[in-house]
Amino acid sequence: MERRPTVRHLAIVLALLPAVVAEAGTSAEKPYKEDLSAVKLPHGEVVLPDRNDPKARQGYILRFSDRKLNVLPFKRDERPTTIAGFFQRLREAKTGDLIYSHVEKGSLLAVSGRMADLGGKALHDVSGRELAPPPVIYGVKSRSGAGERTPGAIEGAPEGHCYLVETAGGKYALVRLVQKRGREALIQYVYQPDGSRAFDIPRGKRIAVAPWRPAGTRPARPLPPPSVPGKVTDLRSLLAAREKMIAKLIATVRKDPPTREETSAKLGAIRGLGYLRAIKAVGALVDNIDFPDRMTMRKEASFETLFPSTWALRQIGKPSSLAALKAIGACRLDAASPKGEEPENAMLRLKLLVMVVEGVEGPEVAEFMIQARTKKAPVAARPAFEAALRELKQH
Repeated sequence: MERRPTVRHLAIVLALLPAVVAEAGTSAEKPYKEDLSAVKLPHGEVVLPDRNDPKARQGYILRFSDRKLNVLPFKRDERPTTIAGFFQRLREAKTGDLIYSHVEKGSLLAVSGRMADLGGKALHDVSGRELAPPPVIYGVKSRSGAGERTPGAIEGAPEGHCYLVETAGGKYALVRLVQKRGREALIQYVYQPDGSRAFDIPRGKRIAVAPWRPAGTRPARPLPPPSVPGKVTDLRSLLAAREKMIAKLIATVRKDPPTREETSAKLGAIRGLGYLRAIKAVGALVDNIDFPDRMTMRKEASFETLFPSTWALRQIGKPSSLAALKAIGACRLDAASPKGEEPENAMLRLKLLVMVVEGVEGPEVAEFMIQARTKKAPVAARPAFEAALRELKQH
């Protein structure tokens, strides 16, 4: 059952929708770095580039012992065929200890395979005591055709958190992820060369770090005035206004936009329905699940960003997963599609529909639901559900 928002919440949403909110939130705490000038241990502040960033050609693997950013110790055609072999070569060559990757919204990778998330705090807050040894960790998702998970990976590493990293040489370093900047990250670190896990870090002044914005973007403009004249205090009137707004947004989503302006309006309507968690919009969003944001496709890699209906459906919740399951059964992955749809397009739609089910239900429940539908599905629909199961297991 759809939750009824308060008058205040609905008034805020209605005021924001005409401008179409560009991003879904901000960090609770503003980024800051610490004054480490009083620290006697080796320490530093460095911007770590992603390995695919042009800046990485000058080095991207941080070695704490000499504060250098290094490149791979082998040529491209000598690259190991497995992820484990890749990190083993880095350790043998003593290339470095820490890597940043922009995948999964920014991840940290310890070359040793051992790292611990100590939580959101300052470096000073975890000093003065012997810390527990970091465990061997692996990323959640596989990054190779062999199904390997990345060793030493903390995917989606939160800003403001401290991490205890074991170096490739068996020493230890404290790292604080100050700010993620797209394809690079600003970190501060303190290195302990004596092999212990105790760090003496005097309290230093906190220095504010300016918010990061992608190159070429403008500062946020002031919010426009509310679209509803006067003060709205009657809940029924506000709910009626909400229903009218949803109906207009659904109509916009169902249109085939011929111009750039109308395309932008459709993308804004899709995101607006997601913010409103509009159950009535599920059918329209499923029909347009593969409608792309082509302006974003040049900048981002996230499927939710490239295909905003996927994000909107996951925001709406349970009704979306049920509609997505039904739509999976209607996918035809061969040339005999009743709608004349190309197999490649059908496979893309299926992939996005699976992402909706998994995003709403979680991987285990999603697998159970798809398996159940596979058993009950007509013969013509079973290949789609079987392909959906294979797709789910690859995530």
